[in-house]
Amino acid sequence: MLRNSKGLTLEQLNKADLLWIFERICRSKSIERDVQHFLLELQQKKAEDQLSAADKHYRLAHDLYRDYLRLIAPYHGTPLGEFPMAVLLRASDLLKKAQAQEAEADRLVKDVEKAWA
Repeated sequence: MLRNSKGLTLEQLNKADLLWIFERICRSKSIERDVQHFLLELQQKKAEDQLSAADKHYRLAHDLYRDYLRLIAPYHGTPLGEFPMAVLLRASDLLKKAQAQEAEADRLVKDVEKAWA
């Protein structure tokens, strides 16, 4: 942990103070490359976090689709009108939830693609 002679640490500073320090550091040409590298690393970390979250949403969507298929499997070949209403309602709910998870995962992936374009 960095500390000045008065015992002040970076953790004690507010956003404006940290930005002021950061701007002063950026004025030093010798540090400019390091800062650019750190910013790239931060962007990569955020992208990895988003892709990890997207993966969780895709997995949940997969599980919901699987549950949907298991729910309707016993009625294979049965006309839709003969499905019990409870099964139809549950199946509809599973599909909506799966599609919502898939849409959120797609959004996260597109955000990453846009950030790296």
